[in-house]
Amino acid sequence: MDSWCESTVRGLGIAVLVTATLVLVLWFILRAKLVALQGWNKRSAPYRAEEIKAPASTLSRGKTATLLLTYGPNHPSFQHGFGHTSISLLYQALSAWLVLTSSSFLYFAVYLAVAALGQYHDFFYCLLLLDMVYMFEILHTIYSAIMVNANQLLWALALLAVWNYFYGLWGFYIDPTMYYDSTIGTFGESLCQSLWECTLTTWNNVNFI
Repeated sequence: MDSWCESTVRGLGIAVLVTATLVLVLWFILRAKLVALQGWNKRSAPYRAEEIKAPASTLSRGKTATLLLTYGPNHPSFQHGFGHTSISLLYQALSAWLVLTSSSFLYFAVYLAVAALGQYHDFFYCLLLLDMVYMFEILHTIYSAIMVNANQLLWALALLAVWNYFYGLWGFYIDPTMYYDSTIGTFGESLCQSLWECTLTTWNNVNFI
């Protein structure tokens, strides 16, 4: 790679890294609180009218923690705060966990990490092209269709592996001429010297099957 091309790639890589950092920072500023609230709403059970509604400051730490973990921060007992410093810290820690494990954060964090790795080796920049799966709906649909049938595809791949192994067994022990290539050298040469090599040769050249 000549110096001009290398400098261009390096400059674009730095631009991508800076942009990804800004996007992640802006996401934290604008979306983190909403993501945490949505996370609490998903994991919190609806409270009944007869449930305890006393202020959290009048309840024990154990009861307050139970209310928080069961009904979330929107329970009426927390209208005037959490009542205990430890419960407030528990709420902050759980909120941070909900944010850091959200799909949006993980997406931006992985993107930033790959952009940073690209500063050490240009290979990692090609991984950013996988962002196309996230950006284009049709590719997302194709990916979803594959993942829905992932179990069946894995079993089909396992069946193919078994078939290739049996084919390698037959060629290595019974009919070695299957792996003989007369175009190599003056008198020809066998493509494999062991069962493992014959199996790999079958994988690499589907014309054997």
